[in-house]
Amino acid sequence: MPISIDFNGGWKYQPDTYTGPRNQWGAAKAARFRQGPEAPDFYDGDWQEVTLPHDYRIGEEPVEESEWEKSILAADPEAYAGSEGDRDFALQIARMFHTNGGYFPRRPGWYRKHFRLDAANAGSKVILRFEGVFRHCSIYLNHFFIMRHESGYAGFDCDISDFAAYGSENVLAIRVDPGQPEGWFYEGAGLYRPVRLMIYPPAHIGETFIYADIRHAERSAVLHIETDCGGLPVGCALEAAVYDPSGQKAGEAVITAAEGMNRLQIELKDIFLWETGAPRLYEAGLTLRDGPGGNVLDEYRQKFGLRSIRFDPENGFFLNGKPLKLKGVCLHQHHAGVGAALTGELYEFRIRKLLEMGCNAIRTSHYPPAPELLEVCDRLGMLVFEENRLFSSAPEDLGQLRWMVHEGRNHPSVILYGIGNEEGFAQVSEQGPRIARTMIRTISRLDPTRPITMALLLRQNPLKPPMADIPDVAPIAKQLDVAGFNYHEEKWAEFHRQYPDLPMIGTEQTGIHATRGCYRTCPEKAHLAINDASNEKYLWGPRIWKAAQVPYMSGIFVWTGFDYYGEPKPFPWPAISSQFGILDLCGFPKDSYYYYRSMWREEPLIHTFPAWEGEPGEMREQYIFSNCEEVELRINGTCLGRRVMPDTGYLIWPDLPYEPGKLEVIGYRQGPEAAREELYTAGPPAGLRLIREAKIGKLSVYRAELRDREGHPVTADDRWIRFEIESPDGKARILGTGNGDPSDHTPAHSPERRSFHGLAQLLTESEGDAEVRAICGDLTSAIRTEEPAVTAEN
Repeated sequence: MPISIDFNGGWKYQPDTYTGPRNQWGAAKAARFRQGPEAPDFYDGDWQEVTLPHDYRIGEEPVEESEWEKSILAADPEAYAGSEGDRDFALQIARMFHTNGGYFPRRPGWYRKHFRLDAANAGSKVILRFEGVFRHCSIYLNHFFIMRHESGYAGFDCDISDFAAYGSENVLAIRVDPGQPEGWFYEGAGLYRPVRLMIYPPAHIGETFIYADIRHAERSAVLHIETDCGGLPVGCALEAAVYDPSGQKAGEAVITAAEGMNRLQIELKDIFLWETGAPRLYEAGLTLRDGPGGNVLDEYRQKFGLRSIRFDPENGFFLNGKPLKLKGVCLHQHHAGVGAALTGELYEFRIRKLLEMGCNAIRTSHYPPAPELLEVCDRLGMLVFEENRLFSSAPEDLGQLRWMVHEGRNHPSVILYGIGNEEGFAQVSEQGPRIARTMIRTISRLDPTRPITMALLLRQNPLKPPMADIPDVAPIAKQLDVAGFNYHEEKWAEFHRQYPDLPMIGTEQTGIHATRGCYRTCPEKAHLAINDASNEKYLWGPRIWKAAQVPYMSGIFVWTGFDYYGEPKPFPWPAISSQFGILDLCGFPKDSYYYYRSMWREEPLIHTFPAWEGEPGEMREQYIFSNCEEVELRINGTCLGRRVMPDTGYLIWPDLPYEPGKLEVIGYRQGPEAAREELYTAGPPAGLRLIREAKIGKLSVYRAELRDREGHPVTADDRWIRFEIESPDGKARILGTGNGDPSDHTPAHSPERRSFHGLAQLLTESEGDAEVRAICGDLTSAIRTEEPAVTAEN
């Protein structure tokens, strides 16, 4: 195993504002990088010090009009093929890119890092492993240009063995340019995923793939280990040892190692299965020796899980031989306060939120995920549909596809690969099936153990207006292991009738769109009420989930689990984020969260909205989500009767006379009370409560709540909150803040944030103890140390 060094600290960043003379012959000659940030002796003492992962674009202030739009408006119309119409079209495209990106500017930026390599490493293979850079990066080291990389999502290795200085200082410079988008959503900018320095010994263990044939009846498995070894002297031995989830040795094998691919088999008995509720992990250890029992040349460790998966055309998805409906959500890699720069700890916070809701699967839409996310899903038992970014068989794009499969294939959480999303043109073109065939073959050669799908869309396209239909997508669909459908649930039964031997899944389906805590739509603020019946997607979530209950559907992935930056719909500016999420950008639950939780978990649950506030005597209606059989409603102790819950999982109780006080909603199952929720009319803010929702590694996630004098949540009177942090070592820092408001333009890393419907979030990082203060005008500060929660109120 190579020496793996965390390379995330000690970076410097600056926007690309350099306007002086550029390099004499570009990248054509070494030591010509004397004028700009590529030059090793370029002064970077005043650059911003940053720690990776780092998304510099989220720190920009959103602007309604982009530089593209300004340049188009200022240009002579003749610059656009001589017609005003062409300029208008160019302006429309520029505006679409800018809006879908969340109105954040797309400026180039520079990173630099000074580091040393030990003289003893000369002659070793030295690699910089980048998990993800957005985007179009150019890498320079010590007067030398090394490489470019286009993709913002596929990781890559940069071999610096020949260009490094050993025993002295190295200067690394990286330019990134996010100007050309890859997606129609916010994509961040910069070194937004971790970087590692890898130093390989001359004889080494390389790419390794571990998979198993499970024999459920015998509780045994045949484990297959395929590993690519290189630089071997004659007579090397390759040893493998497998350890069960308790750390006990479960099996071993030894072979004479060969240059290139080596294969080992190990019989495992009395196995522990990896399951969603019990994600048990094994570990394989490989040791390369210069001979049997000889000196160790290299070592490798890999965690894995033993489980079987099957998609059945009549009965859906099976995990370990048992049927399991996939209750999934689609995810973008965004979070309030940090943009696209999520750490493994923050991924864990988000996955735990989804698991609490009853979600058992995620779709990494629409690009390969960070390795940290897959590791979290392995540990916590979340299933993963891993999706590729580009539907393409071009050489560079196939290289990105291979990277995705190499990253995903040892993770038991990964159950499905996706080769494309909503390819309206390609999926009905003559080229599309050929492209799909090449991509499917590429994946299957690297990993024949997982099925392959594609998110098909029966929507308007240039070749067959106005709609594609089942025969149009059949040439691709029939090549897939699982047919994936985005929306169009009305076509599922017909597709199943025509292709009864092909398993099916809802790869992307409409949820319940709304702004958290909003019950009156306000286009000026870009706020969407969940109870706005004029919304074209009003309460579509229950309709889709009911449609997915047919046995042949393996499940669905709801769009989306969390709100995300960019693609602001249904309202553009001032909104800078979407409102599709079941949870908002901070992970605060919306009302729809309780619908899915009541449908996706067995324990009784009841939830009601809107908030209990209004004018005395006004008539109003109350919405109720529940998995109970009957619901009773009381106002200030007076019973208004019981109603039977429909099989949709929600009901609307009309004609309620509002009066201040307490609203009780009680759910009953088979007679007795099973669940209850109480809403109170809140007074003005009188206190601030700061609760640490999670402490995961160095990350702490805090929730600030406004409360009235009685301790009830205040949702109608928001205030500015200032956060402060101190630690004994002085290294604690604020990562970012948020509130879930889709129209909040406060900078992501600001220590000050206005609450939104009574809530705000703080993300901090510290190695040890840290004290956090939240100050809100004349309200009492809430002070947070290492106790579970501290409340301070007037």
